[in-house]
Amino acid sequence: MEKFTLKTNVLEEGKKAPDKDADSLRNENQNLRNQVRLLMAAESKLYTLQEHLNQQQQIYAKLAELGRKLNTLLNVDEICKILVNFVVYELNFERCVVLLESKRPGEAGKLRVNSCEGYYDDAEMDAVMNAEFQVESPVLAELGDEGTHLCVKEDHSCDKCAIIREVFFLDEFFLFPLTRKEEGISGCILVGNSKRQARYQTRVDSGDDTLVPLTSLVRQASITLANVNSYNALEDERARLDIMVAERTQELSRALDSANEAVRLKGEFLAKMSHELRTPLNSIVNVPAALAADYREVDVYVCSGCSAEFQSDTDESETPCPECGEKLERQMMTICEGDPAEHLSFLNLVKQQGTHLLSLVEDVLNFSKMESGKITLNYEAVGLYHLLGEVEQTMRLSIRDSARCIRYFRPEHDVELVVDETKLKQVLINLINNAVKFTRHGGEIDVHATLSGGIDPHVRFQVRDDGIGIPYNQQEIIFESFRQVDGSSTRVHGGTGLGLSIARQLVDLHGGQISVQSELGKGSRFIFDIPLHPAQRFPSKAPLPPKPEDLKDELAEIDCPVKGSGTVVVVDNDSSLLAVARKILQREGYTVICVQDPTEAVAVVHREQPKILILDVQMPGMDGFAVYEEFRKSKALREMVVLFSTGDESEKEKVLSLGEVWLGKPWNTGIMTAEALERYCEDRRFRI
Repeated sequence: MEKFTLKTNVLEEGKKAPDKDADSLRNENQNLRNQVRLLMAAESKLYTLQEHLNQQQQIYAKLAELGRKLNTLLNVDEICKILVNFVVYELNFERCVVLLESKRPGEAGKLRVNSCEGYYDDAEMDAVMNAEFQVESPVLAELGDEGTHLCVKEDHSCDKCAIIREVFFLDEFFLFPLTRKEEGISGCILVGNSKRQARYQTRVDSGDDTLVPLTSLVRQASITLANVNSYNALEDERARLDIMVAERTQELSRALDSANEAVRLKGEFLAKMSHELRTPLNSIVNVPAALAADYREVDVYVCSGCSAEFQSDTDESETPCPECGEKLERQMMTICEGDPAEHLSFLNLVKQQGTHLLSLVEDVLNFSKMESGKITLNYEAVGLYHLLGEVEQTMRLSIRDSARCIRYFRPEHDVELVVDETKLKQVLINLINNAVKFTRHGGEIDVHATLSGGIDPHVRFQVRDDGIGIPYNQQEIIFESFRQVDGSSTRVHGGTGLGLSIARQLVDLHGGQISVQSELGKGSRFIFDIPLHPAQRFPSKAPLPPKPEDLKDELAEIDCPVKGSGTVVVVDNDSSLLAVARKILQREGYTVICVQDPTEAVAVVHREQPKILILDVQMPGMDGFAVYEEFRKSKALREMVVLFSTGDESEKEKVLSLGEVWLGKPWNTGIMTAEALERYCEDRRFRI
């Protein structure tokens, strides 16, 4: 049975053999078809890959060409426009926007759209072009360090990115930092698609091959923009430097013109000063010589018995006195053959010219101090009425021989001014002297002082004259140094041209302003304001100005001069000054002791215990302050009044701080009178 089965199987196998070959062929055929399909698929993939590679190659070639082009550009707008066009039309994204930092006056920096390209309708384009957001926007913080970017897919939810989606109509996008600065990002680029167009465009995917050329493009554009910004910054700096150089050149040119003008003015000033100084010096030098010609020495014979005097052109030494018969002694005597009245007028002329010369020198010295910034104000409370009274008294002596009338107008109520009395008096006196100079004989000068209240209370001073007036085009320059309305060598009126400049600077130091109103042929009005301190707004206790009848009594007292008594010691190394001091003080009734050696002066003062000591400050070996220290604590000398003689006004404050009197140089003859010296002595006894 088994064998039969076996044979059967063999037979069956033999019968089936032809079918098996057919199946094999069919299988092989199928395998071949599968391999062909695989090969075709592989070929298709290779073709697709080749096409992709060709596209990538084209893109990179275009990128290389674009990079070379960008390197030649210096226009930011053109660079941004090329960038957005390449992204949309070469990389096949739907939309691309470039934002750069833009600062407007008065606001913080914002990112604003520079260029935009893509499939936007008109309304969307308008909205995009007007879009802006802060540089410190939270979404920009997501960019992190340089080289990173932000990828927001369609299904990605981010609150920080919502504003970008809403403003720029993007559902998926790349956000690249385009330019950077130390404080953060100053520009960026948005590349992306809307939801409805995304399937037709290059998708936003961090794994897509397009990201590589896109990143390369952004990096190249970023470098180019940085270079352009650097170049523009250099150009701006160069332009700024060019402007600065031009401005400095103009300033130097103006400064040179000013310097040349200053040199010219100073040259004119020196020429004027030479004339102005030589004019009074002419009288001071020549008048004594003219007066000396009226004096001559003659032989006089004096009787040794009766003291009778005889003048003779022959020798009478052997002739007895005709009165008493005693022997005559020969002596030399100086006699004056001139007219005493004429001599007195010449002496008054010398005094007048000397005073004028002193005022010229003081103007120059005051101006020099102001130019060097060394002048300071010593503030003190001064009654307005008192101030005007002092000015009136000073000017009364100055214009005593002038045919001009000065009238003073005071406010109804007096006030106290916190000012430097000396400097403010100088301003008023300068203005009044200026008015006197330019006012005809018989003219009138008015001095007004008025109070002004309100939020800015002040005292307004006005000096009006009816003189020649000032042309309108020269009303400003008269306050400049070395300036005069008539600067010619043939001018009628003298002066240094510094008086008004000094007046303006002193008014400025007091916090006020000075101006002028004038018309040719009708006179001038100088006006200046002195601010009132809050404590000055109330009436002061200063005495009212004297009435005319009181003034007559005062003048009557002056006509009966006070005579001094006691000893005055004068210490100075200048022998000629000592001789003048002796003459002045002996005339006032004092016993005068003159000392040249400062070390000897200490012993003389302790021995004589004088009533008054006049002490020169600047002496060789031992100055006046050192001499003063030797006896200032002596109880025996507590009542002694010390007058410091010095021409350096910077030492005035030190003298006053010692409680003594500053005499100055040249000496003020008003202080050297017995009346003034006795008043100082009385004040010293009262204080002790």
